[in-house]
Amino acid sequence: FWIPGKTYSDAYEYLDQLVTEMEGHIVRKKVKLRTLQQKALDETMDAIDNGADVATVIANLCPRFGKTIWALMLFKQISEKYGNRIMLLPAYWLSVHSSFEGELEEFDDFQHMTIVDPRKIEDPDTAVDAAWAEGQDVIIPISLHGDLTEWKQKHSWLRDIDSETFFMFADEGDFGTHADAQIDKLDYILQ
Repeated sequence: FWIPGKTYSDAYEYLDQLVTEMEGHIVRKKVKLRTLQQKALDETMDAIDNGADVATVIANLCPRFGKTIWALMLFKQISEKYGNRIMLLPAYWLSVHSSFEGELEEFDDFQHMTIVDPRKIEDPDTAVDAAWAEGQDVIIPISLHGDLTEWKQKHSWLRDIDSETFFMFADEGDFGTHADAQIDKLDYILQ
């Protein structure tokens, strides 16, 4: 049996197409959270349900916890329960964004989510509308690098979206996201 393509990615795409033709959809494994991840997810949802400040819960996730999968499962639950359709993913350390892209592709639980990266496409607001029209929830990676004035110009389109649809997950907050200059950028989006 020969699989066309030159790279692993080509082969993976070919197999996805083949399985989709046979099954009617892409097949991926389901997320199985570890006990601690599920406990933290349940506690965070309880805090949100009760109107509490959840920053403390998020800040206390230990290294190697599995924050990316946990954050995506949290977004999924928030989206299902409250209707938030956009996950803002601000980061100063941009490798955070690539880990989210990888997890979206790997698990069935996230097949209704797509990434709209304003650094990679010309018209991100139109891409968000198109994703929503297809029933997709949207993750928007946001780079916190750059001068505030230029940054505001590049991200002003986000202010046209009702901020009530946003869920913000600031991963790696200790790597610049917490700094005053970065907080000004996030406040700009949410005002």
